[in-house]
Amino acid sequence: MLRISRAAVALALAALCATGVVAQGRADDFPTKPIRWIVPFSPGGATDIVARVVGQKMQEAWGQPVVVENKPGAGGTLATELIARAAPDGYTIGGISLNFTMYPFLYPSFPFNIQKDFTPITLVARIPSILVVTPAMPVNSVEDLIRAAKASPGKIGFASGGGVGTGGHVAGELFKKMTGVEMTHIPYKGGGPATADLIGGHVQTSFATTTSIVEAIRANKVRPIAVTSATRFPLFPDLPTVAESGVPGFVTEEMQGIIGPAGMPKPIVDKLNREIVRILNLPEVRDRLVNLGATPVAGTPAEFADYLRTESAKWAEVFKGSGITAE
Repeated sequence: MLRISRAAVALALAALCATGVVAQGRADDFPTKPIRWIVPFSPGGATDIVARVVGQKMQEAWGQPVVVENKPGAGGTLATELIARAAPDGYTIGGISLNFTMYPFLYPSFPFNIQKDFTPITLVARIPSILVVTPAMPVNSVEDLIRAAKASPGKIGFASGGGVGTGGHVAGELFKKMTGVEMTHIPYKGGGPATADLIGGHVQTSFATTTSIVEAIRANKVRPIAVTSATRFPLFPDLPTVAESGVPGFVTEEMQGIIGPAGMPKPIVDKLNREIVRILNLPEVRDRLVNLGATPVAGTPAEFADYLRTESAKWAEVFKGSGITAE
């Protein structure tokens, strides 16, 4: 029979306590050098703006540089690989958008597990899309669009700015699955070209993010018929949600979040989370996000982890059997 002496137990407990004290001590001193913030897209987009606005405030509070590095390519997977391979010491973090939750389906060769190989830090914001149609199209509601799509299967095209796996694309795929209609995805390289073709009548409809379509709506260049979020959009309070318009349960929004590599010490994750949440609640930062068309969110790492699991499961169901891939 194996016997463990009291002395051995005491030494083990002391070691565990010491480990906790060291981790907490590192968090108390953190950061002692520059923080690297990796952005998976080009400068100027929402993920980049979040990094620069929040990073500047972190730098002011902590007295250490926050260096934003833009690493676009392969739908963001190049940047997230860099995050996964970084030392889990809190000095490398990164921004993600909704397509992170779809890597297993869109990029089957992506070598990391999005649930196990990253540390969620916080959800930053949700960005709804608005279902819009070209003004020449005789459609004024979601019901009208469903009727038109069923009358001409596959002939109505929906544009997405950014291509496969972006918010506009997956919103359209979810709409197709939940309504039983056939529409054709027409990918564009960005929101600008997609909106231009929508205005010009070269494509009939789009699930366009609020950040890219608000000005065209205000100028009456496109016709909004519904918003994709669970609640109405504050800038257009009379615009119904898709769920209100006859597709119950339909909700999809772009998101901005912050992650690190797996294995980060909890005290450092918590310190990063507390500081970022504090910054997100500053009036000038909230106003900047709202002006981007975003709904600020500031939660715990556990809440963000639950959100990522829920979104990934939802999109797995949407893409199952579709044959859609970005590779």
